Amino acid sequence: MPDVPDVLDLWDRSVRDHAARPALVTPHRVLSYRDADRLTDAWAASLAGRGAGPGELVGLAFGDPARTVLGMLAALKAGAGFTVLDDRLPPAARAALVDRTAAAVWLGDGAHAPERAYVPP
Repeated sequence: MPDVPDVLDLWDRSVRDHAARPALVTPHRVLSYRDADRLTDAWAASLAGRGAGPGELVGLAFGDPARTVLGMLAALKAGAGFTVLDDRLPPAARAALVDRTAAAVWLGDGAHAPERAYVPP
């Protein structure tokens, strides 16, 4: 059976082939593949330093969808899985979900993020 590239393989190929092209476009910023790769490498190192890795989950609770996407990629680079906390859930449901997931690390900002969540550098 031939090797099938995973998400990170495809990402690395895109960074290599399209480094200067836009990878993430929002109303407030444009990140090239190179810049997004460097940012998510830094986030992944921060996550790994806080216990994220194989067999662990990273919780994501950003109000900004672009940061959520960056967090997903960073979690995968750290070797972890991820879960996203929906800000539309009532507070009690969000708290229950945070407890059930037992994420090693939470990234996020805003009122719906768990108290221990942080925004990586």
